[in-house]
Amino acid sequence: MIFQQKDRQIFANRVDDLSLGGSFTSCSEFLLTVGQSFLDAPYAPNTLEGPVEALRINLREFDCVTYVENCIALTMELSAEQPTFEGFAARLQLIRYRYGRIDSYSSRLHYFSDWLFDNEQKGVLHDLTRDLNGRPQAKKMRHMTDNWHLYPALLNAENFRAISEVERILTGRNPRYISKESLPGIISSIIGGDIIAITDAASNLDVSHVGLAIYVGEQCHLLHASEKAGRVVISEQPLSDYLSSHQNHSGVMVARLDCKTAPDPR
Repeated sequence: MIFQQKDRQIFANRVDDLSLGGSFTSCSEFLLTVGQSFLDAPYAPNTLEGPVEALRINLREFDCVTYVENCIALTMELSAEQPTFEGFAARLQLIRYRYGRIDSYSSRLHYFSDWLFDNEQKGVLHDLTRDLNGRPQAKKMRHMTDNWHLYPALLNAENFRAISEVERILTGRNPRYISKESLPGIISSIIGGDIIAITDAASNLDVSHVGLAIYVGEQCHLLHASEKAGRVVISEQPLSDYLSSHQNHSGVMVARLDCKTAPDPR
C-alpha cells in the first residue's frame, strides 16, 4: 500500500465531517455528499502507475476514475460504525481490482465497463443500463493494445498478453450503453449520486470519462474530475448538452451504489 501521510489526514477529516452518513436517506445521497466534499481538488493523471502493481492511495488529486473510486470507498467506509483508514484502503482495493485481489497489472480493472461488471458481481453496485433499455456497443475492445505505446506496462510481453485476453472477454460481453439521443427519455430515472460513465464513439474503446450525477435545479449535471478544468467541478452544461457538445461522446452507462449488498473486506 502506497500513500502519503496527508492522505490519512484527509481521511480523518472526512470521518470528522461525514462519518455514519449523518441524516442521509440513501447511499446515493451520501455518495454525492462525499463527492462534493472534493470540489476543486486538483486533477492529476496516471497516479496509479509505477514499477510494480500496488494499491496506490491518493486523496489529494484525482483523474476521473480515481475520483469515483475514492468517493465510493469513502462512502462505504464512512458508513461503518468505526471507520478506519485501513478499512478504507481495503474497500478501495476491492473496488479497483478484479475480485478485489492484486496479483498483476491486468488484475486492475482498466476498462470501465469491466469495472462495472466486476463491481456488480461483487455486490458493490447495480448496473442500471440494461434496465434503462441500453443497447449493446458491439465493438472490439482493443484500445489499450492498439495504443500500447501509451501504457509503459504493456512493453512487458506477459502484461500485453494478459490485457489482450481481458479485451477478448470484454468484447464478448457486448457491454450496453444508452445513446445520447435516447438519454432525454430516461434522464428522469437517474438520481443524484448515480455513477455516469460516458461511452466513446471510437471503435475500440468503451468509456472515455466518468463522474457522478448531480442535479442543479431540475437539470442533471456531471460532478467529475475534469482534465480541461484541472480540478473537480460540476459541469456547466446539463448532462444531455454536455454529451451533445462532444462528438466523440456516444452515450452513457448508469450504475447505482448499493451499500446494503456491498461486502465488507476489512
